[in-house]
Amino acid sequence: LDVGLTEQFSMIEKLRKSFSVKTLCHVFSVHRSSYKYWRNRGKQLSPEQVKLHSIVSDMHEASHGSAGARTIADMVTNIEGI
Repeated sequence: LDVGLTEQFSMIEKLRKSFSVKTLCHVFSVHRSSYKYWRNRGKQLSPEQVKLHSIVSDMHEASHGSAGARTIADMVTNIEGI
């Protein structure tokens, strides 16, 4: 189909009750992560998510950008109260 990405995501959204999202994304040649991002657009973050995002950003900055996801996850889980 020669339609834009938004139209493809809309079609997937309409068809997802009848077919799996994985199959639909494959048929439309779009990444599931892109579809999920599109689907979740505009949703508000909870205060806890905002706090965690801030902490993760601070940890990444403190490591001068060298810490990866696992290291940052370990650092965050070692913080008291989280």
